[in-house]
Amino acid sequence: MVNLEDVKSFVESNRYQTTLLDIKEHLNLDINEGQPSDNLFQYDANKINVANVEIEALERVIDQGKVSLAAFMEAKLSKLKQTAHEQEGNQGEDKIIKVLPFYKNFLIIYLLELYFLEYNPSGLDVYLKGIRIPNSKKYKDQLIAIYTALDN
Repeated sequence: MVNLEDVKSFVESNRYQTTLLDIKEHLNLDINEGQPSDNLFQYDANKINVANVEIEALERVIDQGKVSLAAFMEAKLSKLKQTAHEQEGNQGEDKIIKVLPFYKNFLIIYLLELYFLEYNPSGLDVYLKGIRIPNSKKYKDQLIAIYTALDN
C-alpha cells in the first residue's frame, strides 16, 4: 500500500521533477511551486491504492512508456476541452473567475491513466469506477481513443 509519505517522496524525486519541468515547458502550463497540502497527497495515495499499483509502476510509465506523457496530456486536454459542454453539471456557459496554477502533484492522475492504457487496459474500467469518475465508461472510451491515436 502506498501512503502519503510515499507520494510526497515521489513528487519531490528528481525523476518526477524533471518530468514536471518538461511538461510545464511543452504545454506552457503554470505550476504552483508551493508544497501541495497533505490532503492532496493523501488523495493521490488513495487513487494509487485503488489502482492497486506501486510508485514503481508510475516510474516505469515515465521511463519506458510507448507514448510520451507530454503527448498524452496534450491530446487529452485538447479532446476534453472540445467536449467540455458534455461534462456533468455543465448546463450553461462557464464563468471563469480566476485561473489558478496546477499543483505539482497533478501528473499522478495522468500517469495512472497512461499506466492502465499501456500495461493493464482491462483494469482501466475498474480503476475509473473505483475513483468514482462520472460516466466512467464514456471517459474510458475517450482515453482509449486518445491513446490509440497516439500509439499508431
